[in-house]
Amino acid sequence: MKKHRFFLPLLLILFVVASCKSDHVRGSSTNKDGSTEPAPLPPDTPLDATVKIYFENTLSMDGYINGNTAFKDVFRDLLVAVDNEDDIDLKTEFYLINDKLTPTNFGVDNIKISEKLSPNSTANEGNKGSSNFEEILNAVLQNQEGDVISVIMADFIYSPEEEPDVPSALNKLRTYTQNAFLKAGKQNP
Repeated sequence: MKKHRFFLPLLLILFVVASCKSDHVRGSSTNKDGSTEPAPLPPDTPLDATVKIYFENTLSMDGYINGNTAFKDVFRDLLVAVDNEDDIDLKTEFYLINDKLTPTNFGVDNIKISEKLSPNSTANEGNKGSSNFEEILNAVLQNQEGDVISVIMADFIYSPEEEPDVPSALNKLRTYTQNAFLKAGKQNP
């Protein structure tokens, strides 16, 4: 369990690095003389890991990927930060997710995936008409093994098919999501 403690802080660091502009060198500290040196990694940090990025492929997400958007800018920054992490060898995998999990790289380098992500390129991948986060989170958790950092890109607008009572559906989602995390924790401690 100690080995996996670094994943959340690393993910947060990657997000901050991707979204902040600074004159400082990433992952470094400034000495009294103004020079910089790399910050040491925690002792339990593995030297290689996989970053799995899941994009919620539903109609409500199409606005985020239609043309040049701020969402794509941040996503591109994240991909570049992962690609340029020097201390850990990170492999990137990208998935479209709705009622099915579709691995894809759109035939381009990882840092260029955001350029290919569009309503047209994702149109025929699963059911884009509803978002069942119980299924989405369960699929992500079942795809989690070893030294993996999972990033879910979603607007989390909950719209399950044929569910007229939204408060009741949200209560079910909370319970089923908790169940999915508990099961995944037993399968991959």
